[in-house]
Amino acid sequence: MAAVSQPSAADAPDVERLRRIVADAWDATTPVAEHVDSETRQTAFTLLLEAMLHDGQGARPTAERTMAADPPPAAAAPIDRAFVTEVQRTDALATALGLEYGDVQSLFDLGAPEPVLRVDPTKLAPDGSDALREITLLVSVGRGALGLDTGTRHVREAAAAHDKLDAANFNADMELIPDIVLRGHPDGDNRYVGLRGAGFEAAGDLARRLVRE
Repeated sequence: MAAVSQPSAADAPDVERLRRIVADAWDATTPVAEHVDSETRQTAFTLLLEAMLHDGQGARPTAERTMAADPPPAAAAPIDRAFVTEVQRTDALATALGLEYGDVQSLFDLGAPEPVLRVDPTKLAPDGSDALREITLLVSVGRGALGLDTGTRHVREAAAAHDKLDAANFNADMELIPDIVLRGHPDGDNRYVGLRGAGFEAAGDLARRLVRE
């Protein structure tokens, strides 16, 4: 009869390690034992033991970590306020300025995400500083209606496009416009331009006058 093999002394450390891992796995379920039934604790113990045996190191994870709570519900998607189409942009400006759809298109090119002023230069004030004020009002209200900030760079580009730019006096003339608030360094290349309440009203009046002419 073949002899039955007996565990060697070399096997003893492995047996002892296994006992330790089992004990650690059971102990790790203690923090949740009073909150769950015996079947749930047994399930947690089994999962812990499998994990600890799998990594081969007897690492001692906690039952709280293994039995993770259900993930929180996904946050609601933010409201999409973007003006994606030309129609949306035109509607926004028509509402802001109190104009008809076609009237807005006679003042702005809204084919791109940023509005481009396209007023007949002959309809603007003949005086350079007055024309700059009118352009500033229109550019600011047009961009503001679409949720865009306005910088002096936008005003400068529009003034140049309408042949109303006095580059040498541009910064000084901007400072004299009573309907706006300027922020940033006085000599900055692209200062923030904000419309005052009176400026918003003046921009609407100007837009309506331009479409009537």
